[in-house]
Amino acid sequence: MADAAVNVDKLEHDIRTAAITRRMRPSLFFVDYDSLRSGLVSQSQFFRILWENMSVKLSDDEQAALATKYAAKDGRIDWRRFVDVISLPFDATDVTVDPACQRVCNSCVLSTIT
Repeated sequence: MADAAVNVDKLEHDIRTAAITRRMRPSLFFVDYDSLRSGLVSQSQFFRILWENMSVKLSDDEQAALATKYAAKDGRIDWRRFVDVISLPFDATDVTVDPACQRVCNSCVLSTIT
């Protein structure tokens, strides 16, 4: 495992881009695992959802960074906070970049080349 610092903002942007281009609604995947509707899932469930439902495979360092950022007090992951962040069309906290430049274009269609 490398000790390289993980840029969580870029990671969230990449997941946001994947969700938008594939026209996914990530909250629907998490609700299936959150039977009490508490907004929390275990770490293994969280990363399983990202991999199996959203096709987002993360390295151990990336998983640790996301787990640290979205950890609840009991060690589970606050998936609602995560979904709120990746559902934004742009990063409202980044005032150094024009929001129009941050928008993810969803006009590109993912398909096979024939």
